[in-house]
Amino acid sequence: MYPANKRIGIQLVAWMAVATVFIVCASVGSAHGRISDWDSAEWIYSPAETPPPVPTHSSDCLVEGGQAILLKDWQPTENQREILITIQRPEAEVPAVVEEPLPEDTETTEPDEGEVVPDEDPFAGEVTVQPDANAALHLTVEAQVTEDAITLRLTRVDPAPGLVQATRMTVHIQWYGLEGTLQFSMLPYGDEVEAESTEELATTEHEIVPDLTPFSVNDTIDPANSLAYVRLNPETKADFTVSLLLGNEALYKVRWSLNDGETYSLLYDSHIFSIAWPYPEGWDGTVVLDFSVALAAEQGPTIAVEATSYPHKEYTPALSSAPVLPQTYVVTGALPATMPMPTRWGAAQVQARGIQRLIKNEQDEYVYTDDTALAAVTTDAGIRLEPAADGVAPVSGSYRMTLHWVWNGISLQEHTLYFFINSQ
Repeated sequence: MYPANKRIGIQLVAWMAVATVFIVCASVGSAHGRISDWDSAEWIYSPAETPPPVPTHSSDCLVEGGQAILLKDWQPTENQREILITIQRPEAEVPAVVEEPLPEDTETTEPDEGEVVPDEDPFAGEVTVQPDANAALHLTVEAQVTEDAITLRLTRVDPAPGLVQATRMTVHIQWYGLEGTLQFSMLPYGDEVEAESTEELATTEHEIVPDLTPFSVNDTIDPANSLAYVRLNPETKADFTVSLLLGNEALYKVRWSLNDGETYSLLYDSHIFSIAWPYPEGWDGTVVLDFSVALAAEQGPTIAVEATSYPHKEYTPALSSAPVLPQTYVVTGALPATMPMPTRWGAAQVQARGIQRLIKNEQDEYVYTDDTALAAVTTDAGIRLEPAADGVAPVSGSYRMTLHWVWNGISLQEHTLYFFINSQ
């Protein structure tokens, strides 16, 4: 046993070591705030670090939950088409193929009956392909898988039955939990095609509303988050056509969404899509364009929009990262206090929402809960924190709030800001 005075010294050194660890956490920026524990000393709170993502299978066309992969119309003279889908697999799953040369005096022989022969194709059986009834009637579908690609070969059957009218067809693909559905129209073909069947159907007649702003395009794209936002005006009752370009060339493999990015369709071999009146029910005119597959780093797209009875226009949004605070947490000792940051990102402006405070719940766990004692106001200088009620200071402790970059009523991006209030 140590003497009493030596034991006290050891305990003091240990306490100082713990305190030093907390101070270091704050100094390197890994801590996101502080919380006051009134039973002891104030200590640094550091949320659990997010583990690095586990390598998974990925693809330029197939995604979890699936998406529509839109193809050009199948022409009457077209007999075969190949669809190339890029894939990426975890390194550990890539089979290593080792070829050992045979001795010069060794002849290749057929395997004995009952002998197990290794599968020559290490990727056999990975892909499931399901054509719908129409596609199965007119096409054969073959899939070839390599280490980094899936090639689908669609071939018109022989003898071909023919079509008297344009028919929509789909082919569903599944690979390691990732999915996609090829969608295309096969145009009339064969000896029994009637002349009138090739005529385009008349569009629903409606009156275009003139003299409105038909559409607008957000003026910035974050290079780290290649999404562009277009707001078409449903009040025009116009038929809209959107074209995607890189310089003056067509830009393929752009995804587009009419429901704020919940689901997407992929333009595989086309760079144009149309939205005709009557529009999808409940659609407010917002179109989200995802260029993450289509563009390389630092490339910016051009978005061309046409609306019936309105002039053609093209927009090239600037590549610009959304402003962020220079540090991941803010310490303030008096209110009101301003966290300095640019509050404009092109035409978008930042909005602060949902302030929460870190507390211990009944299970003695640290959780964030809504806090109404503190308000955040956007100013030209940054985000100003102030008490929600005059003369009432918020509780000391760790807080967080969500910052949204808003354009035309659309939240383009959001991120969480952690900060600490010391009001006592």
